[in-house]
Amino acid sequence: MGIKIIGGRFKGFLINIPKSARPTLSRYRQTLFDTLEALFIKRKESFYGKIVLDCFAGSGALGLEAISRGASRAYFFDSSKEAISVLRNNIKKLQVGDISAVFKCDLEHFSLRNLSNPCDLIFIDPPYGKITISLILEKLSLANWVSENTLIAIEYSSTNPIDISDKYQTISSKKYKTSSLLISTLKVLSE
Repeated sequence: MGIKIIGGRFKGFLINIPKSARPTLSRYRQTLFDTLEALFIKRKESFYGKIVLDCFAGSGALGLEAISRGASRAYFFDSSKEAISVLRNNIKKLQVGDISAVFKCDLEHFSLRNLSNPCDLIFIDPPYGKITISLILEKLSLANWVSENTLIAIEYSSTNPIDISDKYQTISSKKYKTSSLLISTLKVLSE
């Protein structure tokens, strides 16, 4: 089973998905990337040159979609051996290994190394109801993966609302039948 990249230079390429994964539906990915595109345009930016983190990556569809649209670097985290194998094959198929880094880790228990430059875009799409989003955000923030300019896209179950720290502000939110999408950033602290 596979899904297609929906935009950019790899548009139409079929990537594989792990049997255990719950991939983001094409229409939700389209809405997500349309929303991100609009936010970048508002900031006079684009996907070009962005550093991306795809947490709970599964097939890597979100990070690979960002690369397809011009991101210059993508980090992929997943704890499943099967997902990591499928993800590495997808990266190889698209020939983007030189700008991709894959980590097999459980983000809730993994000690993140500090990143010299924070990510521009972070995708958090965990197994519904099983991960504490606020803990993940705190770990990413403490290890310098997040800045005030980072856009954070979180997909979660519509029946299981999430609670994120008041350090974050909502930029966009959409509710679908079974899932919801939240895009937020760190609040800019006034001096």
